[in-house]
Amino acid sequence: MDILCAEKPPWRYTQWVKSPPAVPPVSFQAWTTEPNQEVLALKESIGALDREHKWELAKKMVNPYELVYTQNDDRLPPALALKQPLSRSYFKMVEMMEVLGIFAQPTKLRSAHVAEGPGGFIQALVERAGEKGSQVLAATAMTLKPSTTHVPGWRKAAQFLQKNRQVTVHYGADGTGNIYVPANQESFIAACAPGVNLFTADGGFDFSVNYSQQEFKVFHLLLCSASIGLRVLRQGGSFVLKLFDLESPHTRTLVLLLGRHFTEWTLYKPAMTRPCNSERYFLGRGFRGTMNPIILEAQEKSAAGLYPVMDTATWTVTESAFLASHVETTTALQLHSIRQAIVFSQDPELWRRTWHRACIQKSYSWCEAFRIPAKPLAEFIKTP
Repeated sequence: MDILCAEKPPWRYTQWVKSPPAVPPVSFQAWTTEPNQEVLALKESIGALDREHKWELAKKMVNPYELVYTQNDDRLPPALALKQPLSRSYFKMVEMMEVLGIFAQPTKLRSAHVAEGPGGFIQALVERAGEKGSQVLAATAMTLKPSTTHVPGWRKAAQFLQKNRQVTVHYGADGTGNIYVPANQESFIAACAPGVNLFTADGGFDFSVNYSQQEFKVFHLLLCSASIGLRVLRQGGSFVLKLFDLESPHTRTLVLLLGRHFTEWTLYKPAMTRPCNSERYFLGRGFRGTMNPIILEAQEKSAAGLYPVMDTATWTVTESAFLASHVETTTALQLHSIRQAIVFSQDPELWRRTWHRACIQKSYSWCEAFRIPAKPLAEFIKTP
């Protein structure tokens, strides 16, 4: 417990990287990766716990900030936050906007969002803008049109959309919302004209069947998201892209390529992202104004089974050191978290005896830091 609950708040220790604008030579090859076997073995052990319906609760218990928003899970104490947003991603976006400094001063902005359903990012943006004396002039979103229960649609957002007419949902040229389709990309880009100040992409898949394929399966989605974002963003704009593992040289190459498009960038794992998973975000600010054509070439080659790679000798010392440090730190946190979650899965009462109070305090500190109205702390500290 001491390692996780003593973890420094990430928003206070964000390291920004300043990369040069020049893009080194990029080659293309078949997919390669060097997975961390220790992490992979632990992830694979999750399958058995999932089948026993133990993992879902255990992964929540090990998150020091879980009690901010418990989504009415009656196996956990009530949420501290009074806010009931469209999705948990609302809180992640609140945190990342603060890190990016989106509302450092009152502003009027336009935004674009892909893989956005059911709307948590946009809800956070619109509401926080109002609180900060700013205004969202237009927010354009695209996500897959729901065809199964696994695809998060906009049903929950109907009231929010009706109240906020500046938010529009776009499903592309073919009406599916599939950003793999080039015509849908172009249609969305046109819908975002004359450009936006903020772009977000929060896409992913259900990886619980095969964790070892997570990084490979999501890569084309990352490229499609990135190519859209860099084409709709105005000079000086900010960029948010959800990533997962960084074990493949291709994913690391994508990170470095993106970094060259911004005056500064970072990889950020929000406190509101559970530590057992690989989720993290590329944050870029100060867009330099033009997308390098290599991004579109990488998207096209990826569809054909070839993936970008840059010689690590062409990275700057700062880029190399930052990536190495980030991977080492997040991997250690993930390993420790999964091990602790496995312990809790066998004895849930251990969490209440040893972690409960610390998690309340950590969650409350998050609400205070990001000015999220919360129930009185004393009410929860007394909880047995």
